[in-house]
Amino acid sequence: MDLAVGAKSVIVTMEHVDSKGRPKLVQECDYPITASECTSVVVTDLALLRRSEHGRFVLEEVAASFTAEEILELTGMEVDVAEDLGVMQEAW
Repeated sequence: MDLAVGAKSVIVTMEHVDSKGRPKLVQECDYPITASECTSVVVTDLALLRRSEHGRFVLEEVAASFTAEEILELTGMEVDVAEDLGVMQEAW
């Protein structure tokens, strides 16, 4: 918790959905959290999201075979979409 709260930037890497296809990125947590709103960037297997100065996450990049609309359907929280939406680079 101290690392998360005291860090200048926190980057979370994770899978976008769980094994049952449910969103892992949600509007509100069902369990107690130790460091609220400390994440700066979220990188998933499907998308790159960055917290804006207004506190909302912005979808900046999507996986090569996905559209922004498909990512938003798999996301359980409100997200803005960048005007210059990019495509994530595939692994080498």
